[in-house]
Amino acid sequence: MKTVNFLGIQTSRLVLGTNPFAGFSYIGDVTRDQMLDYYTAEKIIGILKYAETLGYTAFIATTDDFTRRYHRQYVNEGGKLKWIAQTHVPLSMQVSVNNAIEGGASAIFHQGTHGDSLFETANYDGLRANFKEMRRAGVPIGIATHVPEHVAIAEKELDADFYMACLHNLRRDNVGRVSSSVSGLKSEKQNFYREDREAMLRTIRSISKPCIAYKILGGGNYGFDRGELVECFRETYAGIKPGDIATAGVFQRDRDQLRENAEIVSSLDPA
Repeated sequence: MKTVNFLGIQTSRLVLGTNPFAGFSYIGDVTRDQMLDYYTAEKIIGILKYAETLGYTAFIATTDDFTRRYHRQYVNEGGKLKWIAQTHVPLSMQVSVNNAIEGGASAIFHQGTHGDSLFETANYDGLRANFKEMRRAGVPIGIATHVPEHVAIAEKELDADFYMACLHNLRRDNVGRVSSSVSGLKSEKQNFYREDREAMLRTIRSISKPCIAYKILGGGNYGFDRGELVECFRETYAGIKPGDIATAGVFQRDRDQLRENAEIVSSLDPA
C-alpha cells in the first residue's frame, strides 16, 4: 500500500483498527462473544504479523491491559507495526498515558465517546486537562469525535496535532451516552446514516491538520457486497486530504477482510 508522512511517521493510507479484537461489534448477526472467542491473543498476534505482509504499517488499539500484553509479545517476536494508542476510559488518563509510553506508542488520542460527552457539556477545561496529560507521552496527540461540529470547537479550544474523524455521527441518536467500555454494553444498537459521511468528509477537508477517518464501513454494516465495499473505500479516499489516512477493523473468521481491504485501497490509491 501507498504510504504518506503522517505526523513524521511513514504510514500506510489504511491502518488496522482493532475494535473487533475487544469484542466491539456493530453488526447485528455477529455478537461480542463471537468476536472475543475468535480473537485470542495468539490469533491477534498472527493477524498483526499478517498485516505487515500486506503493507499495513500501523494499528490502532486502546491502552488497556490486554492490548499491552499481546502488543508486548508481538514486539518481542519482532513485530514492526506502529501502535497508535487510544486512551482507555475505565483507566485514569494518567494510567492510559503511562501505558502508551511504556508500550512505545507512536501517537495517542482521546477516546471519542468520552470526548464527545465533554464537548456536549462544554467541559473544555476537562478536555484541556486531558490534553495536558497526553502531552507527557512526547508523541503526537489527537482526539476522536463522531460529530463534525466538535472538530470546529476543538480547533478553537484545544491543541490537537490530529483528529480521529468518524464518518458516522453516532451521537445524533445517543447524546449523553457513556462509552460502552464503561457501561459494558458492547452490542448496543447503533444507527448508521449515509448522509453523515459527506458531512464529516467536508470537515476533514476544511482543516489543515491531518486526520484519520474511521467507521468508514459503518462498523462493518457496509461492504458485504463487493461493489458497496469498493464504493465505501472510493468515497473515503476521494473525500479525505492526500496526507490523511483511514482505518478499518476486520473480523477474519469468515472472510479475509484484511487482504481484501488492502487490495482495494492499493487499487484506488496506487503508490
